[in-house]
Amino acid sequence: MESRYTVAAFFVDCIVMQSDREKILLEEIDCKLPYSDKDACMHFIDRAVLISLNAVFAIVEELCRIPSRQSVSEIQLISLLDYVDSIFEHPLKPLVLNVASKMIRGEEVSVADAKANMNVVKNISGQFAALNIMYFSCDDETGEIETLYQDIVSDWNYNNH
Repeated sequence: MESRYTVAAFFVDCIVMQSDREKILLEEIDCKLPYSDKDACMHFIDRAVLISLNAVFAIVEELCRIPSRQSVSEIQLISLLDYVDSIFEHPLKPLVLNVASKMIRGEEVSVADAKANMNVVKNISGQFAALNIMYFSCDDETGEIETLYQDIVSDWNYNNH
C-alpha cells in the first residue's frame, strides 16, 4: 500500500511541477519573447513543447500579438510558426496556426468565424492561449464575443475545481 501512495504522490508532484513550469515560462515570455532572435525563440518553443499545449499556444500568441514597441518582420514570425508546426501534433494546431498566421499578416477574422473558432477551442479545457488568439483575431466592435469568452473561461475554471 505504501508503494502505491508513493507512486501517487510522485504523479501529483509531477503535475504540480508541470503547472509551475508553465507559469514560469509564461512569465518569461509575456511581452518579452526575444522576437527578433530566431534561435532564442526556437529554444522557448522547444521548452514549451515539453511543458504543455497551453505553453506552446502561448508562444504562438506572443508571435501573433507582438508588442507595438517591437519591430519584427512578418517573414521571421511566419518562419517561427512554421517551426512550431513542424515539432508537435494536436487537433487544435491547424486552427490555431491558421488564425495566428492571419493575424501576423494583418488579416482580420470575422466575428462569426472567431466565435466558431472559440467554440472549437472550448472543447479542449484549459487552452487559454488558444482561446486568446481566437478572441483577439477579430475586431468585435459590439462586444459579441466577450460574453462567449467569459462563459468559456468560467466553464473551464468551474470544471477544474
